[in-house]
Amino acid sequence: MNFSTANHVGSVINTMKNAEIQRSPNRAILNGFYNGDAPWTEKECKEHGILINYNEKKGTDILHKARNQCETAFTKTGNFFKVSLPKAPTDKQKEWGSTITENINRIIRNNREYYHTMDCVWGGVVLHGVGARIWWDSQSPLPDFAGIQDILIPTDTDLSCQNLRYFAVRRIMRPGQLIKKTFLAGKNVDPGWNMKQVKKILDTFKDLNTNAHNYDWSNQPEQMTELVKQNQCFYDADSAPMIYFWDFYHREEEFEDPNLNGWYRDIILDDDCRPVTGQNLDAGTTEFVYHSKKPFAQKLDNIIHFQFGDGNNVPPFKYHSIRSLAWILYDLCWIMNRINCQFTQHVMEQLMLLFRVQDPNDRDRLQQVILQGIVGILPDGLNMVRADERYQVNVALVESLAASLNQKISENSSQYTQAPDTGTKKERTKYETQAVLAQASALMATMIGRAYRQEYFAAMEIARRFAIKDSDDFGVKKFRQQCLDDGVPEQWLNSDRWDIEVEQVLGGGNRTIEIAEATELVNHLQLFDPNAQQEIKHDYVLAVTNNAKKANRVAPLDATPKVTDSIHDAQQSFGTLMLGVDMEPKEGLNHPEQVVTLLKMMAQVIGRINQTGGVGTPQDVIGLQSVAKYIGKHIQIIAQDQNNKAQVKEFTDALSEMMNQVRAFAQRQQQAAQQQQNGSQLNPETMAKIQGQIAEMQTKMKIQEQKAAQQLRHKELKFRQQTQHTDAKAANDIKLDTGKALADTAMNGMRNAAKPSPNPMAEN
Repeated sequence: MNFSTANHVGSVINTMKNAEIQRSPNRAILNGFYNGDAPWTEKECKEHGILINYNEKKGTDILHKARNQCETAFTKTGNFFKVSLPKAPTDKQKEWGSTITENINRIIRNNREYYHTMDCVWGGVVLHGVGARIWWDSQSPLPDFAGIQDILIPTDTDLSCQNLRYFAVRRIMRPGQLIKKTFLAGKNVDPGWNMKQVKKILDTFKDLNTNAHNYDWSNQPEQMTELVKQNQCFYDADSAPMIYFWDFYHREEEFEDPNLNGWYRDIILDDDCRPVTGQNLDAGTTEFVYHSKKPFAQKLDNIIHFQFGDGNNVPPFKYHSIRSLAWILYDLCWIMNRINCQFTQHVMEQLMLLFRVQDPNDRDRLQQVILQGIVGILPDGLNMVRADERYQVNVALVESLAASLNQKISENSSQYTQAPDTGTKKERTKYETQAVLAQASALMATMIGRAYRQEYFAAMEIARRFAIKDSDDFGVKKFRQQCLDDGVPEQWLNSDRWDIEVEQVLGGGNRTIEIAEATELVNHLQLFDPNAQQEIKHDYVLAVTNNAKKANRVAPLDATPKVTDSIHDAQQSFGTLMLGVDMEPKEGLNHPEQVVTLLKMMAQVIGRINQTGGVGTPQDVIGLQSVAKYIGKHIQIIAQDQNNKAQVKEFTDALSEMMNQVRAFAQRQQQAAQQQQNGSQLNPETMAKIQGQIAEMQTKMKIQEQKAAQQLRHKELKFRQQTQHTDAKAANDIKLDTGKALADTAMNGMRNAAKPSPNPMAEN
């Protein structure tokens, strides 16, 4: 298409605006209803005698919870995304990646505007299915929010935006903002600005200055620049009118020079822009306010990013066919509102006293009714209508419909929010609860999983902008300098060398599911490696406390895994067990840790045997059987707690699988021995291998025996030293106690001697 003139661009924009005239009323209905509009209009209330007309705001509450869950899913961890450097030196990958991640996310976390941008994005997703962020320039790392009402997308545009050739976004600027981008930019002003048109626009607002001189931007730009410097706050204040523009982006790909292909940007005034003077500024389409001379961006992701919450089921999925959560729930919530209004009105009517008069002229008798105190008085000719004579609503039918609607609302919103109680109040069993959580988790995984994948592209663009070397943005400069100060080489401050991973939380933002998943992982903590254990602990603290800072303090992800006393004891016991010596589990140790450690070491021995012929030695079989017997004793202790059934089964299955291989080793050894007894000749290579294994086994046995004897001597020596120390301490304590007792006895004797003798006469 031809976008060479402002009139051509304005014509395309007006075509898209006319198409939006058909769509915007539907969005307005959703906006009003979920903001609290009543289900009936005033006209309908008058025509049908409706007295009770209110919005119970059930849908409003659901959307609030859905938006909160989306925000939690993306912000709870404290990091929006993580950066890793897969090609950096191995010993520096983790350190440099963590440094870059922390420095970027610290800037994002401390940006209040971006927090509100994301709040608007998720609000748009749940209300209209679209949440858009746009970068207005080529360097600012953090985008602004663009509402669906301010974005013009051509009809039949795919959700992937692959066939999107052009689009427009309404942009609002105050005079001060326009001045900063043009006249105050000095030599760095973008050559795409049409300064003549900018001056014409600013002249329309020249009465904003407080100077009595009749300056304007066309004739006295220097004087006007000085006035702006003196009155900058006034030009940016709320009293300054807003200027409405259309930023129009179009993709060009026909140039031979690849540097000229990409997305171009033009800016024109909105046709509806009517400044304070009431003039139309030539309808805004006679000239470009901005016309790019070179591509503004290479990819669409460099300009705008969409988050979609689409419930549409008809492929190919189109931008204008999106069906949001609010749209899905609207009919159900609207009907439920009407039912509640009607039911409430009926209850209010039941509270009214109805009287029957025989003669219409007796209506004045109602004024004489006295229904106060203990006794009520009804005059002659006036009768009260009994309850059985009044119209009664079928309450069971109403409640049945209400329950059905609530169930449908719950089913349609459960993937965004925690499902409410349907009214049964029946306590679920553990397995029923797990089934419900699994179902909700699957639904959440689908919806939030799509959002995570879409968020990846926004994170890529934010990361790219933070890595711009000569950026004029203050935040980018601060980030790069901080990374350099922290020891990251400049060559690695290049987004092309980064891998980006969007931070995810358990449960997809649903705290109930998050806690259930975290608890399940903690219950099987010992099945994981130390690094994974630390991450599980961190996720568990985060789920329980809902506080990322506390989780980082209590269970930091970068904590160095430690070898516990239980793991160390198991490692020392393994050598003794491989000698075929029976052992008993020590009290006070972590039995699951011991089982996991011994299973790993047992698997290493089995792997070594399989790699060296799959036969092993009789001592290997005896040792592995001894280890298995010792592991079984630990499993019996763990099984005493009924809550450990799942863990016991996992341990038992793993041990059983290993023992199958041990029995296979024993069978092969028996076959080899039988062949040797029967005088059959073995393959020389096999014989040599067996002899080598026997020699190796004998050598290891001697080493292990010497090591065991040495450990025994060390333990015996240590025991003797401890015994001698204990005996010496006990003897010294006895000596001190004896001396103290003798001293106390002597002192008591001296005190008794000093007392006067009793007087017998006094007793008489």
